This record gives sequence, C-alpha cells and structure tokens, in this order.
Amino acid sequence: MKIAKLEFGDRAQSWYLKPTEFLPNLNLLVGVSGAGKTQIIRSILGLKGIANGDSLNGVYWNITFLTKDNISYRLQGEFETVEVFRIKINDSEEQSEFKIIYENISKNEEVIIKRDSEKIIFKGSEIPKLSAFESTVELLNQEEDIKPVKEEFNKIIDTHWDEDSEKIPIIPLSMLANYQNSSFSEIQESSLSSFRKLSLVYQYLPETFHKIKDIFMEILETVEDIKIESILNFNDKIYESLTDIFK
Repeated sequence: MKIAKLEFGDRAQSWYLKPTEFLPNLNLLVGVSGAGKTQIIRSILGLKGIANGDSLNGVYWNITFLTKDNISYRLQGEFETVEVFRIKINDSEEQSEFKIIYENISKNEEVIIKRDSEKIIFKGSEIPKLSAFESTVELLNQEEDIKPVKEEFNKIIDTHWDEDSEKIPIIPLSMLANYQNSSFSEIQESSLSSFRKLSLVYQYLPETFHKIKDIFMEILETVEDIKIESILNFNDKIYESLTDIFK
C-alpha cells in the first residue's frame, strides 16, 4: 500500500488528523513531541482495524492509496458518536458497537460503494441489508473489487522498537535460508517486519542495503551508522539481529 492522502478523526476522544499528503515511496515521520507523528500511526492502525470489522465510536476517515498493482482507492466513512458507559461483567469490559453513518469507496475514481444508514449501493445496485456496525471492506471482502483493499490494509505491520536488548528483532537461520534466493521485491512484499526485511536485504542484497542506508543517513543527519550483527542465544543458534540502529 502506498498512501497518497489521509484524514482521520476521533470525535469520542477529541483528536483529529488534518488532511496529510504522503510522498510516493519513502516517508519518515520526524518532529518534536506533539507534532502529530503518533496520530498518523494511530490513524493508519485504526483504518486497519476498521477494514477487519472494528466498530469505533466517533471515528471518521478519508484515505486515498495505491495497491501494489497501482490501482487507486479512496475510502471515506464515519461511525456514529455516542456517550459510552462501560460496564464490568465478570472482570471483563462490555464492548459496545457503533453504527456506520455513511461509507463511500471509489476505485480509480469510480464510485463502487455508496452507503448510508439505510442502504448499501454496490456498483449501482442496492444489496441486502448487512451489519450496520462493520465496514463494507469486511462485509464484502471476497468481492473482486473489495478484496484488494483488505489485503493492502493487512500488510500493515505495527512494529515497536524497544531498547531492551532481549527484545531486539531476530531472524533464525531457517528463515534466512527460506529467503536466500529472493529478489528485493519479494522481500519487500513479504509479511515480515521492516527490521527483518532489512536484515534479509543486508544478508543477500548488500548493494541495495547500502543504498537504503545512505538515503536514511542523508535524511537523518544525526544517525552515524546502521549495523546488522550476529548474536548467540542460549541454544547456541546464531541469529541475525538489528542492533545499534541509532548508534
């Protein structure tokens, strides 16, 4: 997925991401605390959840993106905003569901879904009434024109960097072997985390790794080097791990 433009808001939590445009390829979120970096990540992960059936109080969205086949999609929608009183039942929290007020999906600028609180129009025809609490991306995910949307959202990987060395991302030798003859595009399209992808590129495509490294260091001048190092675990098996990435 290549996001071109994103707008997102959560009226229940009173936070909003104004329309934000992205570059075609690499985008780095850099800024002081409060600049909006976390809001962008929260928005993208929120949309992934919506695409998988989440019902989110007071959320609205407007996103334009390209699939790997360069098909352009635009998704717009909004859930109702209600005051929620959560009740504890047997130590678990009761989960409320929220109705979708409207939802539009366009493919290459052609509207394929137009939905309001009463009906869903799919490619010009009204379809039987479906769940009012789920996005049509989830409800119609097997349809030819909708399936790529869910697939693209499910490629999004939420990776948290942790300075604790015990939580450094690692790659077992068996995984390295599986990707030994892979091209850059095959590694790029895999479901692995960015850290593991970078480790594989370092191992098998060193010229590409150095190009990525040079671009990264050119953008972030405070970064002195990016290293991939081998470590030994308690089973005496060697793993490839990203360490000292921000030395």
